[in-house]
Amino acid sequence: MYRLMLVVFLAGAECAGARVYVDEKPLADLVRAGVGGVVKTVAYTPVASEDYVAFKDALDESLQALQERGIEVVLEIVPGAAPQPLAMPRPYLNDKGVMLGGEGDRTWLPALDGDFAAFVRAVAQAPVVAIALGGDLQADPLRVRAIERHLAEAVEGTGVPVVRIERRWVDDAAHVAGLAALAAATADEVLVIVGDAAVDRALGAVQRLVGDRAYGELLFDGGVPWVFSFGEGADATLVVVGDLDRVVPGALALRGIEMEDARLALTAGPYAAYDALGEEIAVVGGEIALALDGRGYFLRGARDALVAAVRDARIAGVAPLQVVARDMTGPVGQWSMLQLELGNVLNRPVAGTLQVALGELEVEAPTRLALAAHERRVVEVKIVGGQVATDNAYPLRVVFEAGADGQAVHEEVMRVNWIARRSIEVDGKLGDWRGVLPQAIGKGITGFAAYDEEHFYFAAQVKDRTRGGGTLRFAKRDDDAFFYPAVSQQVDVKKGLFKVNRINGASYNPVHLWHPDGRGRVDGRWENAPQVLAFAVDLTIPGNKPRQVAFYIPPGDFGAEGMDLELYDRQRKVAVDRQRLAELGRGVYAVYRLAGKVRITFRAHGWGYRARLGGIFFDPADAAPGFVGFDRETSGEWFDAYGSEGFYVVGAERVDPPDVSLRVPKVVKKAKLRWPEDVRRFSYRREPVLPSGDAPGFDNVQIAFNVGGDAPGWGEYDCTDYEFALNKVAKTYGGGTEVWRLLAPGTAPGDFLPRSSGAGQGAVADAELAVVHKGKMRVAEVAIPWEEIPGVKALMKAGEPVKFSFRVNYARTGSRQLGTERSATRRNAAAFHAVGGAHWANELEFGWERE
Repeated sequence: MYRLMLVVFLAGAECAGARVYVDEKPLADLVRAGVGGVVKTVAYTPVASEDYVAFKDALDESLQALQERGIEVVLEIVPGAAPQPLAMPRPYLNDKGVMLGGEGDRTWLPALDGDFAAFVRAVAQAPVVAIALGGDLQADPLRVRAIERHLAEAVEGTGVPVVRIERRWVDDAAHVAGLAALAAATADEVLVIVGDAAVDRALGAVQRLVGDRAYGELLFDGGVPWVFSFGEGADATLVVVGDLDRVVPGALALRGIEMEDARLALTAGPYAAYDALGEEIAVVGGEIALALDGRGYFLRGARDALVAAVRDARIAGVAPLQVVARDMTGPVGQWSMLQLELGNVLNRPVAGTLQVALGELEVEAPTRLALAAHERRVVEVKIVGGQVATDNAYPLRVVFEAGADGQAVHEEVMRVNWIARRSIEVDGKLGDWRGVLPQAIGKGITGFAAYDEEHFYFAAQVKDRTRGGGTLRFAKRDDDAFFYPAVSQQVDVKKGLFKVNRINGASYNPVHLWHPDGRGRVDGRWENAPQVLAFAVDLTIPGNKPRQVAFYIPPGDFGAEGMDLELYDRQRKVAVDRQRLAELGRGVYAVYRLAGKVRITFRAHGWGYRARLGGIFFDPADAAPGFVGFDRETSGEWFDAYGSEGFYVVGAERVDPPDVSLRVPKVVKKAKLRWPEDVRRFSYRREPVLPSGDAPGFDNVQIAFNVGGDAPGWGEYDCTDYEFALNKVAKTYGGGTEVWRLLAPGTAPGDFLPRSSGAGQGAVADAELAVVHKGKMRVAEVAIPWEEIPGVKALMKAGEPVKFSFRVNYARTGSRQLGTERSATRRNAAAFHAVGGAHWANELEFGWERE
């Protein structure tokens, strides 16, 4: 696999065009690909250590070789062999303080921070153009900020800026050009692509055809294709992408455009066109044809000629109209109106007939529409009669017939977004909400909004069969409980053996074993426990009566390193055989012929996956040679193939041969480790619990308000001004409820991590919240005082709409949000906490009922 990065320089440094940086690989490969920059990862090696001189000599030699070939370097520094607490990485612990395995926090001792700064100053030299901090710094915010401060001070005056690297994985080399252009336009810090050998050529194409040319602008904003300009005058490049929504799904305001075999035909002129791999596109019949899909193309030449060529090109196969539909903000029958933002996505004028249908309502809308090239216009659809929908759902259908320019059809369920004026008793009952228009999220979730002179009210009714126990009371959270204790324990991984059951019950998947009674299949297996890498099975089989023993390893998530099956003679105390199993396919039987006292150990080679075993089957054998082979054909169909003398299907019954003993040993040898007394315990012992409710997940509701500002066409943006989490507090933490302020003007950005300042975040003392779970329904009902949301109150007083959204989180399944897949919204991580999650922009407007 291959990784490509586009690095945007922070701290005020300028970004030169769409320069491509890749993870370092052999120098010959970099030169052949034409790559102009690499991200080189180095481990922090203390300047005072005996290994530093050799490290620095090797680094200098490598940097010199890159510089001689004109390749720039972004240096990513990760924790290395520097002394650290416990003299080892610190993974999460279980409830008893035992390490669970994995790499964990590798942050070095604070006493080395001065040495770290000296290390940074020594490596900040040409051809290093930027430095980034990477690796697993799973330390508290105080420790991370201290390291970042030393890093910033170390590069001060060197001209080498600090950058931030984020890796995003993509699988299509044809998207490289579009992703590079979008990164330059939106200032994404890092873009990472995983692909095959074709990516090498795509990287070279971006470097050769865009390179250092400065990003200019997006041409023809409001239509397709997407055209990004780089450079000026006679040395310019346009990057052309037909359907950018395929490259970054859901992230664009301009999306949902229908395309079928879409093409762009350019008249040949004083310029050249290249595909995503840098191959020049031939002129045929005086034209250059580009497919308008997710593939990127390059146009090279004088900027004026390039712009004219795209402006005058012929577009075919693209529906002429994009529709953004905005909900009604007043009840049907009063003064309700639906707004349609209609955009001509073509580079030529279009005209035709317009038809609008809205459920059972009678509407008045223009029947003819004419738009200039790339023109956008707001059309008001008046509600003049018809049947009110009790579920507040109105199926919209917009049809635009533009003759030779084609047809555009848009369908979406619209609502009346209306905040009722009434007082609500916050008791977890919904009687006070009778007559209030519902806001549904699919099936199973309904929200209601109201207000009076003192409060904004909200209630959510959620179908949920599982009853959550609640979460922390975050106002009294014991932050120190999330970090390492003075004494922890480590299991001897080499000798540790410990299995756990993973029983998921009945299954219809043919890779799972048949239940012994033949009535369905069983999804069950043993795995190594998280604090060890192995488990074992001890067998005692008479020496004069050997058995064939088949171990079934079911398919599932499995590391590339695979797992080992180790055969050990317990009587002679010698290892007999080891087999590596890396591919599971549809399930594998490891078949042995055994006698005597033996142990079969199932050992994983990494912490990211588990060794596994789904069943054991006994049959007669004439001899005991040990390992026989792997059976990859039988899968879950073990009847008539194995188990004539006995079987153990994990999750079902066990039938042992009468003269065979089977046991599962547990070997857990632990050593105590003491944290240095003079060092603050900064490594996390477990995953932080955040008040937002979705990282990690627990049952709650989030509400969010957007009091102003227009959304840009692409990229993440701030679309929420006030945000609250409505949490049930577990009995362990005192019970009751807590309304937690996640965001308000002036609050510190970021999640409320343990030991973070969280300035501005906190419990809303004057709010009222009831959370009731009865049967299969849970209800969250809240009153937020106006003093907590003054920006919302100002809009209410002025009679201006407010943008509002809510999100429902679950302990055992994915979250759901009001704005998902609406045409007026798009994916935007900044809409809700936790930071960086999969959220939808807060762009649905709500009106206010007046007295």
